[in-house]
Amino acid sequence: MIGRFRLALTACLAATTGGCSVFTSYPSRTSGQLRAFEQGRFAESATAYAEEVSGGDELLYRFEEGMAYQSGGFFDKSKTAFEQAETVIDELRRATQHIGARRGGGVGAAFLNDKAMPYEGANYERVLVNTFQSINY
Repeated sequence: MIGRFRLALTACLAATTGGCSVFTSYPSRTSGQLRAFEQGRFAESATAYAEEVSGGDELLYRFEEGMAYQSGGFFDKSKTAFEQAETVIDELRRATQHIGARRGGGVGAAFLNDKAMPYEGANYERVLVNTFQSINY
């Protein structure tokens, strides 16, 4: 009985130590940036995305920043944002391959809360980054 209680307590503590962003959704955290984008204030939207870049969500924010700049015609700034996104993808892939996170290192985090794991992007997103970069050039 005490063993189960300790396990449950440990699981609860592990789930809550990731910070508030683990429990809030990406759309709710970025509603202001999206609103600016929808109203055609692309530079403002992109700047707001860039200011919010943090930890495990960096790739998402870089994608959004690049798209907002590109939509506003700020192609040089969009190139920079997508280059940063590519760098993040490369770093995350190297890290996960190095520590074996794909084989089980992230199992605990995924079991408790998959938002605690960094978003490394899907394979098609790497293709999309290259496609959007070609538009920038």
